[in-house]
Amino acid sequence: MPILRDTGATVDVVCQKYVNRNRMTGEHVWVKHIFDDHMTCLPVAQIDVECDLGRVTTKAVVVEDKLDQGRYILVNQTADLLKEINESSKLHSEIVNAVVTGSKGRKLENDKGLLEEQINTEIYDEEILGYGENQAECMVNDEVLPKADLSDSLKKLIEVDSSNFIEEQQKSKELALLFELVKTKGNQTNFDVKNGVLVRKKINKLGGEEYAIVVPETLREQIKTMCHEGTSGHLGVLKTKDRLLRHFFWPNCYKDIEEFVKTCDPCQRVGKTTDKKKAPLVAVPVISEVFSKINIDACGPLPTSTQGINSLLRLCA
Repeated sequence: MPILRDTGATVDVVCQKYVNRNRMTGEHVWVKHIFDDHMTCLPVAQIDVECDLGRVTTKAVVVEDKLDQGRYILVNQTADLLKEINESSKLHSEIVNAVVTGSKGRKLENDKGLLEEQINTEIYDEEILGYGENQAECMVNDEVLPKADLSDSLKKLIEVDSSNFIEEQQKSKELALLFELVKTKGNQTNFDVKNGVLVRKKINKLGGEEYAIVVPETLREQIKTMCHEGTSGHLGVLKTKDRLLRHFFWPNCYKDIEEFVKTCDPCQRVGKTTDKKKAPLVAVPVISEVFSKINIDACGPLPTSTQGINSLLRLCA
């Protein structure tokens, strides 16, 4: 497969059809590209990359087959790692294949003994520290896919799998009415059950059908936190609603989001009020003599009339 070097990316990318399911790590990464403001959650797989520079085991995000371009996207961190491995292999080859005679040979044997002793010491240190054959993988884990700092609520949300989520939906008394509505009315309602998960159907601007997951009561606080705080940037009510409704829904979610944003402590401390300062009222002076003071209001330029007039002038004595 051809390899495309992307100097602006931070993680390798590979198509799903080139990956064995056994190499999937179970990890997921949120990815964003320059032509879309939405974040996409993609699975991570362990990949063996082999090219002219050498071979290395790294991790890459896996995209759908329909996005296949026939290329493997290689980032700078993986390329640098390949160069380091290639340079180290060349250095080892030069030491092994060097041809010397006489005193040079005896000196090389002494240097070789010191080198072997140093290498053995380094290998012993690596075994103590937990390194060794998987050192390349450790470097990729630290540099290419750094772990993000997550709050406690988001950590609990990530630990919820599909079976736990379905169980929480089934326990919800509020969602029981929606499950019953799907059973009785079927396609006549905006709700449906996909793979055991209750979802809400909606039509996008292009006429396509989209689905939003209906969130049970036990997970709503974590969802609201994810859509408003942290990397969401403490946006306002409208933008937080838009972010949430792209993927989630529950009854009265509009009101819940408004209350959550209005009671957010950091937003209340540093947020700007939307109320504009009004000009103070001034008492109108009493006119004792006619035409001693004149108030003039002017308006224009306006569309020119047939008589050539394009402004208004109003006098008040």
